[in-house]
Parts: sequence; C-alpha cells; structure tokens
Amino acid sequence: TTTPTTTTSTTSTTALPKPSSLGYPDATNTGVPSATQLQKVVGTLDVRDDHIRLNGDVVAERPASGSTEWGPVTMYPDGTDIEAAEIVGRLKQVSSYPIYVARSKITATLEPTSAFYQIDTRSRKGGVKVYLADCTIWGGLGNAAAFGGWMEFLRCDISGGEDAVDLQTETHLRDCYVHDLERRDGSHNDIFQSGGAVNASIIHSTLLSARRVPDGQGVEFPDG
Repeated sequence: TTTPTTTTSTTSTTALPKPSSLGYPDATNTGVPSATQLQKVVGTLDVRDDHIRLNGDVVAERPASGSTEWGPVTMYPDGTDIEAAEIVGRLKQVSSYPIYVARSKITATLEPTSAFYQIDTRSRKGGVKVYLADCTIWGGLGNAAAFGGWMEFLRCDISGGEDAVDLQTETHLRDCYVHDLERRDGSHNDIFQSGGAVNASIIHSTLLSARRVPDGQGVEFPDG
C-alpha cells in the first residue's frame, strides 16, 4: 500500500507594516484619542492616602465623603480618577486606594537618568492597582516607562525608556502598542524585563523594539 504525499502551500502574512490592518494595536487605535483636550500637570504627582502632592507641595486633600477636584484629578474616599491629563513628569502611587487613569498622556522630561520611571507603584500600600486606559506613555531616557507591579494597561501607546515596562507582580497589558525604545551608547534594550513577576500577562499587543519609519507605521532595524 502506498500512501500518497500531499504538498500544502502556505502564504505568510505579516502585520508589521500596519498592525491595525490585521486587527492588532498600533498608533491608530491606542493612546489618547485625537480629539481629547488635555490639562497639563508638570512635575512629580504623588497620590497618597489623604492628599495629593505635586513636586512635594500638597495641592488637594482626600475627602471623607463626596469628592475633591483638582485640575484633571478627582479624589474620592476610596479611589482617585485622573482624566484627560498631560503629566510631564511622574505619577507615583503612594496610597491604599486604586488610581484610574483615562485618556491621559504621561511623558518624561529629557534628562537622561537610570532608575527613573514615569509610572512608579513601588510605594503603594496593599494590593491596590493603577488602571490605565487609552493612555500615551513615554519613558524618556530612563530605565522604563513603568515599574512596581499592580498595574493594568488597556489600549495604551507605550514607548521610550531603555526597557518599556518592567514586569512585576500583577502587571497586565491588553491591546497595547509597545514600541520605539530609547537607544543610546551602552544601552541594553528589552521590551520587558522581569525580576520574578507573579501573575503578569501580555495579551493581544504589538511589541516592536525596532524604530518606526517616519510614517509612524512599519519598522526598520537600524542595528540589524
């Protein structure tokens, strides 16, 4: 008995030139929506149990009931909302309550530094999270755009930093566009690093360590 041989021809399709053409995240479907009017906040924004500090100065107190509004930030007794903000500096979670960030831009200053993170949750209290949706985050010339764990990113455009995100416990990315790491002499670039994360995930996201070509889509590999 002879078994016939069947040859199957397959066509490889790549999403790299324009990921959104195959349903993946890119510059067209992540980050701050184009029509959003942002309120600028310059400096380090520390969200704490009982107040917010900007560059060390208290700018808003957390209420016992109701809410307190300060610029693009609204503090409730059990959480903090940041909506349509442009934070030129850092966002730090230093509290026992979750932070919800929507349609906001968080960008670094241009000073080169190591161990600098635009979103820093290392000082959080308890198992609370920072939730970011439809945000644009640039990690500048620091180590990474985000570090500390207990963060969830949804439809976020994340770029910059030597490593885009330092994956720690309970760090989750879904439908995100992670791209354009900062390359400089001596840098060792990684989309993600992890020092032993527990329960971290990256789901349906586009990860490009290479630089984009000028139209914002596609990629080039300058270092091979």
